Amino acid sequence: MNDQQQSSFADSLHRHIVECGRGFIGGSLQPVGILMHELETKVLPDIANTGDRAPELEKLRLETLAFLEEAQNKQFARVGHNNPPPYDPEIAAALEVRVRELADAGGAWLDKGTVEDDEQAGKLNDFLTQARKCHTDIEAARKAAKQPHMDAATAVDTKFKTLTGPLTKLGESLKKILAAFAAEKQRKLDEERRAAQAEAKRKQDEADRLAREAAARNDVIAQAAAEEAAKDAAKATKAAAKPVRAQIASATGGGRTMATRTVHTAKIDGDSNARRAFGFLLADADSRDALIAEMERLCTAARRRKGGPAEIPGVTFIETQTVA
Repeated sequence: MNDQQQSSFADSLHRHIVECGRGFIGGSLQPVGILMHELETKVLPDIANTGDRAPELEKLRLETLAFLEEAQNKQFARVGHNNPPPYDPEIAAALEVRVRELADAGGAWLDKGTVEDDEQAGKLNDFLTQARKCHTDIEAARKAAKQPHMDAATAVDTKFKTLTGPLTKLGESLKKILAAFAAEKQRKLDEERRAAQAEAKRKQDEADRLAREAAARNDVIAQAAAEEAAKDAAKATKAAAKPVRAQIASATGGGRTMATRTVHTAKIDGDSNARRAFGFLLADADSRDALIAEMERLCTAARRRKGGPAEIPGVTFIETQTVA
């Protein structure tokens, strides 16, 4: 991923995190539990692909998580009698003590700044093991504390979806009936439009004929009449050329007016067509960066999977040395 693509991906991820903080994913309002799950399991891995923007985005992710957790806590506080925290305070307090101990010890290592021999390297390795173990314990406690709320959110969604589900299916079925009526109405409108276009052409042809004949006779009165006929024909041509969409108005005024519309959904059949579509997207200025970013994500996943390819034609893998 080049710098421009990485910057574009980082900007997109930034917008997504902000959207989650506002309660939405893909433009749809979501429960707090789903938003937190999105930030913890999907956004976090993507941050690793944002280069120098990673610290900024991770900070925004954590702040957004904290905001959502606070909102969730306030929600549960409103329904509780004594407003207890939505987690075990004793477990949290014990973990906080351990984090402070590790932070102090880690600060000493940071002050030192370097590792001078194998003995020190081994000790730092052991310290990192302790820090990872504490991190694992905290995550386990967090998930255990959050799970009842996630379950409650799921139960709420499940219940209310049993109410909206039938209405959704009913609406889809009834819209098919309306769509059939609208299609027939549109067919008749199209026929009327074609007939109007034919009549407009006939008037134009007649006006042209009258103009030629009047000019041949040097009949100025007939020429003036032919010009008026030509103007009328031009108006008729313009009116007939305007598209007309079939509309279905509300019978009582309480509903919105519905109209026919054409919806396009892409479908690619076969490798040959896929290659042709790929070529178009690669050449399309509005699609190129997103296409390359998605290809880089897929190539990275292919390289990292067990038994994945060491090389992919056209792809350069960037190696970063770290310890694990």
